[in-house]
Amino acid sequence: MPQTPHTDQQHRAILESIAHRAMLERGLLPDFSAAVLAELGRIQAPADAKGESVGNPSVFRDLTDLQWASIDNDDSLDLDQLTVAEAMPGDKVKIRVAVADVDALVKDYRTREEAREGIQKAVGDFYLKNYPEVMKTRKSDVDAAAQAACDIYDHSVFPDMKVNWTSYAMNIGHRNWPGCFRCHDGNHVSEDGRVLSKECTTCHTMPQRGPLGPLGSAVPTSSENWHPLPLQGKHADLLCNRCHAAGFRPTMDCAGCHKLKADAPMMGDCTTCHSAPGVKLPLADCKTCHDTLGGLHKKGGHPDASCMDCHAKHVWTVTSREACLACHDDKKEHNAPTFCGD
Repeated sequence: MPQTPHTDQQHRAILESIAHRAMLERGLLPDFSAAVLAELGRIQAPADAKGESVGNPSVFRDLTDLQWASIDNDDSLDLDQLTVAEAMPGDKVKIRVAVADVDALVKDYRTREEAREGIQKAVGDFYLKNYPEVMKTRKSDVDAAAQAACDIYDHSVFPDMKVNWTSYAMNIGHRNWPGCFRCHDGNHVSEDGRVLSKECTTCHTMPQRGPLGPLGSAVPTSSENWHPLPLQGKHADLLCNRCHAAGFRPTMDCAGCHKLKADAPMMGDCTTCHSAPGVKLPLADCKTCHDTLGGLHKKGGHPDASCMDCHAKHVWTVTSREACLACHDDKKEHNAPTFCGD
């Protein structure tokens, strides 16, 4: 009797059903109880030892004696997230998750001295802003934490040799390094014309967002894009490691990734100028928005000039004489040092 072909989604549901049944047969509990799901729904913030919201400096605890473990591969050395399980009375288990903020460690510093100063300032500023009472009563502990971060930097980064977290790739996987995509890039072609695909579904089922569900259960599919930032235009062809460099937190806005001035005019919505999201060209005509221009825009040769002859792209505002002198170099002493727009 011929078998009915199944879709990927049906295959996934079948495997989940088999896994669910196998866990039950072995005495495991793959389903969260209604009470557990209700308790999770009531959690709005992390809790301290007294069950209160975080931020009370009187209940800060030293947890370094716990047996923390990385959730990553043994050889990935990616320790920005740690977990530990503790046995509790009544056959209960407490799971703790620690997420490290490593931004201060992965900045580009010219020297070790500059790095130490920057790391110590970043740690101190964090506690001054978020936990001022801790900074006041336990400054020695904060200083010790900053020193530990500096020691990690000194053992891992060598500015004089231009060696940092990204210098030597760990090409296992493909999130933080090129990894698999060194060959699976869509450009490697066999003699018979087959292309090594870079599509995620070559090896994986596509990730899907959805509600929290019991282990092994099938959760409703979501129409929400699996990636938090829509991958449009050129971004759809970028390899993961172009944004997810090891140790670096990817930015969620265009200005951060493209090293642009975030507070410049029109940076809130790139499609004001770029007609299609994620695509450089075509550009909208400036006069689409700026249809009534006066002042210098109508004088001399300005009407015939390109807007970007004076207004540098992604900066737009003219704030110095240099922009004017790029064309009017015979006016270097004219009204100096007053800016022409004043």
